[in-house]
Amino acid sequence: MGADLLLVARLVQGFSTGGEYGSAMRSIAEHAPDCRRGFLGSWLEFGILAGYVLGAALVTWLTAVLSPEDLLAWGWRVPFLVARPLGLAGLYLRLWLEETPACGHLERHTLHRDTRMSNELKQIFRSSAPVSGFILAAGGAIAAAAVLLMPETAGKPLPAAPPVLAALGDRA
Repeated sequence: MGADLLLVARLVQGFSTGGEYGSAMRSIAEHAPDCRRGFLGSWLEFGILAGYVLGAALVTWLTAVLSPEDLLAWGWRVPFLVARPLGLAGLYLRLWLEETPACGHLERHTLHRDTRMSNELKQIFRSSAPVSGFILAAGGAIAAAAVLLMPETAGKPLPAAPPVLAALGDRA
């Protein structure tokens, strides 16, 4: 039960982080002056990578310091306890941060329901639906094949390249 709950918590954490990335980058880009937009936007990526490194360092340290029994009993909770204040700070910022100037300008100067724009979006989605459906279906089939075939082929040597590919490889 605990392992399943931990897995669900990590999935929710990953999805929410991925969903917030775009809005965080937009917020940084809209608040930043034009001449420093790229530099200030790069700090978001730096912060994410720093979090990965610090998290991996904490887990590595815990694994080195604690016995396997202590790690399973209580040590696995330490990274979550360390992340709690960071999560609360992020929640505070998310709830109390004002909208960007561009978003405020847009809200003041547009109608809530622009039917012309709505009709144009419907037309775009209708015209691209078959292509989008094909791309989604093909991507799903490739992902499913990779997941289903991965356990079967794991640890086995790769087959030799067909003669045509080998001949092309010699030319390159």
